[in-house]
Amino acid sequence: MSWFIGTAATLTSFAGIAGLFYRWQMSSPKQRGLRRLGWALLIISAGLWIWAQPVEFGVTFALVVPALLAWLVIMVKAPPRREARPSSPERLGFRWPAPAALGKHIALFILTVPFAGLVGILLSFTFTDWLPWEAVNRLVMGVFLTPVIWGAASYWLTADTRLWRPLAALTLSGLLAALYLFL
Repeated sequence: MSWFIGTAATLTSFAGIAGLFYRWQMSSPKQRGLRRLGWALLIISAGLWIWAQPVEFGVTFALVVPALLAWLVIMVKAPPRREARPSSPERLGFRWPAPAALGKHIALFILTVPFAGLVGILLSFTFTDWLPWEAVNRLVMGVFLTPVIWGAASYWLTADTRLWRPLAALTLSGLLAALYLFL
């Protein structure tokens, strides 16, 4: 029985993705029914996936299968690629960057990789220490949270025009987290 429901969910997902794709390809903005039908079919397919499988697998299939089907539709409908003409690239010799730029980028690398990583570790384990969970669950949460904080800190360090703002905030928060954890 579940194979029948799974097949129906796959076909419903495919019909929903095809409806959304063909609505996207239309030039007339008045055709809203096809878009609504596509989304409705995707919602129905999610319900069918959850009915056919346990909930955690059903939700996963409801998210992954339409994405894979969308890539399949795009791959089939894509225009053929033209062969690129061979070009002779201009030969440039290797040039060392200016010393000031090299120093700036080395410092930025040190700040975004080891420094932001250390702050991410300290902050995530400080946060998870406050959770009322068992030690193993807190450790797993800390492992999952560390790259998120590390990435956000690295992004802030590289995106801000004034380096002192993220540097000051990360230094202060890292010191406070270290004091909490080690004292």
